[in-house]
Amino acid sequence: MFKILGRIPSSQFYVACSGGSDSMIFVDFLRKYPKNKFSILHFNHGTQYCDEAEDFVTEYCRIHSITLIKDKIKDSRMDGESPEEFWRRCRYDFFYKYRDKPIVMCHHLNDCIETWVMTCLSGKPRLIPYFNSKYNIIRPFLCVPKKKIKEWKHRHNVDHVVDGSNYDIRIPRNYVRHRMMEHIYKINPGIEKTVIKLILEQYNQFLKGETE
Repeated sequence: MFKILGRIPSSQFYVACSGGSDSMIFVDFLRKYPKNKFSILHFNHGTQYCDEAEDFVTEYCRIHSITLIKDKIKDSRMDGESPEEFWRRCRYDFFYKYRDKPIVMCHHLNDCIETWVMTCLSGKPRLIPYFNSKYNIIRPFLCVPKKKIKEWKHRHNVDHVVDGSNYDIRIPRNYVRHRMMEHIYKINPGIEKTVIKLILEQYNQFLKGETE
């Protein structure tokens, strides 16, 4: 069982799903509870692995009778815009069209730790926020560690696609994930507890209306 922040919306909602391991595991988790009535939002970034991911998610939704809403990149990169910034901008433009209902994003604790480490290096530490009012996004799984996600995957035999670009260490986040984090966990084995404490502090501020 996953420890979630807040509550999963009781009415209909969307789940942003890439077809990768994390999002498919959380979709599987949400499907275990019949009261959860959700549609899936899937965005094709136009990269080498994205067509395979789109086909996989499309078939998954067909098998499980889940409404699928999908789109793909149509714009061009702006001058000076990195591929990651471009993909994010287009993906969030897609999400913006569906802000009529809450959009559940599948970020988890280790995503938060990586973001915190990366932003600490720039001198401006921050966390992935629980709520984004512009896009009506919520992230209920921010306190779920990757090890718990892997346990769910093996226990329930959750299928997914593998995006090879996630292992390209020329991308800063991938470098942090695949080269730095192993050493950071050795230096500070308690970093998960540290970041969970920060997440809960930020979440409580959100509940008080002090922050998103």
